[in-house]
Amino acid sequence: MIVLARHFIIFIAVALLSYWLPRLYDTLLFERSTNPSVNYSVVENDFYIGSKYEKTMHYQSATTGEFFLWKDMQEKLPLRAYRQLQLEKRLPKQVNGIPISVAEIEAWRKRFKYDPRWQDAPDYSIFQLFESNGEHATLQATDQLIRIANGINVYRTETNEILEQASIQIQQAFDDEGFKFPAKLAMHNSKSNKLYEEGLYAIDQQGHLFHGRIFNGDFIIHNLTQLADGYSFDQRLADLDVAFLQVDEFNRGNIRALIIDTSNQLYLLKAPGYQLLPLPIGDFDYTRDRFNLSFNPVYMELTVYRDEKRDKYIINHQGKLLNQYSQTLQDQSTHWSQQLKTWLFPFELSLSDSKHVLANPELIAFSSQVLMVHLLLLILITIWRIHKRQAVMSGDLLWVAATGVFGLIALLMIPRKNNSL
Repeated sequence: MIVLARHFIIFIAVALLSYWLPRLYDTLLFERSTNPSVNYSVVENDFYIGSKYEKTMHYQSATTGEFFLWKDMQEKLPLRAYRQLQLEKRLPKQVNGIPISVAEIEAWRKRFKYDPRWQDAPDYSIFQLFESNGEHATLQATDQLIRIANGINVYRTETNEILEQASIQIQQAFDDEGFKFPAKLAMHNSKSNKLYEEGLYAIDQQGHLFHGRIFNGDFIIHNLTQLADGYSFDQRLADLDVAFLQVDEFNRGNIRALIIDTSNQLYLLKAPGYQLLPLPIGDFDYTRDRFNLSFNPVYMELTVYRDEKRDKYIINHQGKLLNQYSQTLQDQSTHWSQQLKTWLFPFELSLSDSKHVLANPELIAFSSQVLMVHLLLLILITIWRIHKRQAVMSGDLLWVAATGVFGLIALLMIPRKNNSL
């Protein structure tokens, strides 16, 4: 029993070490950012590539090849260096005819992100809605939650009981608009520190997009693929097959949500009404590529990360492409620390992934070099124990053979009583 208990403790120790050691190794040794930064100057409509040389950042113009230091770059990048320019009273009143100020730049600070792994993330589709009547400095939380799946259920938060009447009323509102259950996706911005409530967006089995919210205590829903009196709908919504949806209240850009359809087109859903603004994104593939979309008063900056390159698109608020830059990324797997890592660690333990798995051990490098390291460890342990005239424990040797340095460290931490290494 004692032997079994020891081996169980060793198993737990190996699992913890296989999670923490590779991450500690990367933190201490791996230089994660080896790619130069790319900075867009709206003043000169040019990109400046930033890289460090002798501990000083240098910025090279993508057009002329000329180099600049940061002190020379500040006026070229007023939307990035605005705080320093304001302190020195050098911040311009406008850029390209658009008024700017510190308050306006910070009010425009917003970012959308997308990662293809989110396609497989768990979707709980349960929300706490707020009243959508006008703008509110603070939003009061209700005591009800709405869940959208095979149908509509409304719960009381304190008791977790289903409110039958409220559920039937909202279910009827969905049915009247032609929503086909079960829902493919439902999204809502659950933050309460926002100026107003946009409500929820849901996609039915036919890929049609719906918008629902509470107005004066009543639940109102619209099928955005159909034209309705009194609302400004985009005709393209009728043919939209949504693959991804992110909802956020962003009143500076009149943005309701970000949408990716199955044809790999990226849209912003904008007010007033429901208007689609397509964004240029090149040969984007939503199953493979990721992106960041950031905003300022003058333009949007869309950065798309593909397999071996990073593409940056500068887009005005009307959706027109102003400039673009493509950068080939360095292969991080060729870094010396990552090469050494394949000799040291036979696998890494990931505690979560996009497939709803709680613990997912991933074998990253059971290669010939790892097996050679394991064999060398076994030989050294055997010689050491023989030298100390101790018994060679086959169970301990199996731990080292199977888990390498993880098993060796665990054995050193948990030795056999009166027979330690």
